[in-house]
Amino acid sequence: MNIDKATITKRKIKRALLDCMEGKKFDLITVNDIVTKASVNRSTFYRYYDDKYALLDEIELTVIKHINQYRDSNAIYIEGKGYINSQNIISMLRHLKKFDFIINRLLSFNGDQLFEVRLRNQLSQQFYKSIKVTTSNEKLELIKDFLGHIVIGTFRYWTSKDENMSEEDLSQVIEDLLTSGFMKAVENAQEN
Repeated sequence: MNIDKATITKRKIKRALLDCMEGKKFDLITVNDIVTKASVNRSTFYRYYDDKYALLDEIELTVIKHINQYRDSNAIYIEGKGYINSQNIISMLRHLKKFDFIINRLLSFNGDQLFEVRLRNQLSQQFYKSIKVTTSNEKLELIKDFLGHIVIGTFRYWTSKDENMSEEDLSQVIEDLLTSGFMKAVENAQEN
């Protein structure tokens, strides 16, 4: 596969932003920081992006797009039972593995809070679609919010370089939590 020069340059710029986010909050990163890290000049940066926000937006939308593509092409919930199948969780985690570095940086302390909001919005849409409810109430909103925190916290945990849990082990913990409850998941975790 022959990759053109523009694609290579855009990848370098994207990676440079993510690398800058390791030690600096996104709001404090300048275009100068990005182009220096990417070893390109400012005019090259502006050929592809209006500003650092457009660059960040492209990175975030790429991740969201892949999450949605996976969700739309795979049955995540077991039909008739409403819970997530561990094999589907493993498959989803493997599909997203190529984005773990990006997800980690976007959800980090130095990342963009808008990315978390975007993820929550995607999760909300999926939540209401999966339970086949068109109107909301306080209890459903609480459940949706709780699940959102769990999923985003799981992404943070899974993508951190400090943790090395396999997709299978992580999937088992999630399935235990969803199907057996908190206490049973704790018991199962202590047994292994």
